[in-house]
Amino acid sequence: MHKRLCKSRMEYIRSHSATVCYDYFMKPQCHICHSESDYLLNKEEYRLYQCPKCGLIFLYPMLEDEYLKEEVYSAKSGYQGHRAKEDLANMPPTKRFDAILAYLGSASGKRILDIGASNGEFLYLLKKRGADTYGVEINTKTASAARRLGLNIFVGFLEDAKFSDNYFDIVHLGDILEHVTDPRKLLIECWRILKPDGTLIIRTLNMDCFWAKATLFFYRLFGIPWSAVTPPHHIHFFSWDNMNQLLDQCGFRLDWHRFEVPPALMYELGSLHLVKRYKKSRNVRDLLFAGFAFALYVVLWSFDRLMTPLKRKDNEVLAMYIKE
Repeated sequence: MHKRLCKSRMEYIRSHSATVCYDYFMKPQCHICHSESDYLLNKEEYRLYQCPKCGLIFLYPMLEDEYLKEEVYSAKSGYQGHRAKEDLANMPPTKRFDAILAYLGSASGKRILDIGASNGEFLYLLKKRGADTYGVEINTKTASAARRLGLNIFVGFLEDAKFSDNYFDIVHLGDILEHVTDPRKLLIECWRILKPDGTLIIRTLNMDCFWAKATLFFYRLFGIPWSAVTPPHHIHFFSWDNMNQLLDQCGFRLDWHRFEVPPALMYELGSLHLVKRYKKSRNVRDLLFAGFAFALYVVLWSFDRLMTPLKRKDNEVLAMYIKE
């Protein structure tokens, strides 16, 4: 997976080299407040910008939908390959969706759409509770796994599914908003297909939290890659405030939310890509730097966990919005 993605990434960058060179001197427009945004940092050959007004962080130049579909989130890249192998019919349900199920109450008779349905775990739980379930997924392998459970899955992008206006009671965007090239376009389509007073469920990362800010400080002070940003899989990085600003612009009213647990330590350490750097260079300096960075992250992560009961915001947010 990694070799293919690296090769594809470099092919993409070379094919866009003229654009990249030209845009180096440009200030891209923020997708939320339309302010000119400032260059923030580079990670894995990708340039990230941040809006000085609302704080949105995003990739620029933006990747194309087809590139994401064929090279990043595809079956051939190996993305979520482990999810396609899970036997949901014989697995106990995870606790990941407990808060959503508690909020929804009875799902019986409700028409529900899961965008980015993966292997169908969320829809499978809802279908057993009597819901009329639909899914959209661009990864053919995980979509096939969901279909084996008898789930109705459209393979492709949401707009290509061409659902009718006011069709769904509930639309679920679980860890999806940060992946799409045009979040506003996606939210407007969600508004169109939701019934009046329908519910939009969003789970995404929150950059306005202690972990994201502290690890950015480590990047600026020591040059440790910022683990909180993970292009090309994540290409928009929201704060709680600017996400609500965007949802309000798209016709949604916040009904309920909660902040969830700090990030997984092993995921964050892997996102530094320092082991990969050492394996490539076999340089003792890179090995020592990786050890130093890992030690700092372990201490910071432990402190972050201890502070969890006292924090007003955390690394991830789950929010329910009502279509107005």
